[in-house]
Amino acid sequence: MTASDSARLVVAVARLGEADLAGWWRSHGLDTVGEYVLPDLFPRTATVVGAELAVLSAAKRHADALPDRDDVLHLFGDPLPAFAEALAWLAELKTSGETSFLDELRGWSTADAAHAEVGAATGEAPPGERIGTTLRLGKVAAAELADPVRAAAVAKFLAAAYAGQGRDLAVPYFDLA
Repeated sequence: MTASDSARLVVAVARLGEADLAGWWRSHGLDTVGEYVLPDLFPRTATVVGAELAVLSAAKRHADALPDRDDVLHLFGDPLPAFAEALAWLAELKTSGETSFLDELRGWSTADAAHAEVGAATGEAPPGERIGTTLRLGKVAAAELADPVRAAAVAKFLAAAYAGQGRDLAVPYFDLA
């Protein structure tokens, strides 16, 4: 799994959580609402801006749901490299104009189909300990995130925890050791 794969997983999970699919956050970046509204505001980059809105909405939802501690590691924030990579990749797409992956995500029309796509990309959802509205998946050593291959594996594991969850999202995270 490469860094670009991790970035794509971040964006795919952000799309899964949008209002028209799982409804975990209220963004409409890549749904029909975004497709209608954003081109007037961003004629050249509407699709990419829609993906950015989905990712940032997911990040906000995670910041609100998770404990305000420096030792919480989740898919939509630092210090996980996948989050920054996703934002950087989306910024690059604004200049390249290549939106085929985002167009594919935009084509997800049902939550079941979106869950299946994320599940197919990540594998089986991991077990975890449900704590309130969160899902603790275990511990990860901060030093592991310096290894790009290990960091990508952590991102994939986190992304797998979203597949199959219903409307009542248990936000997955690791304790950072």
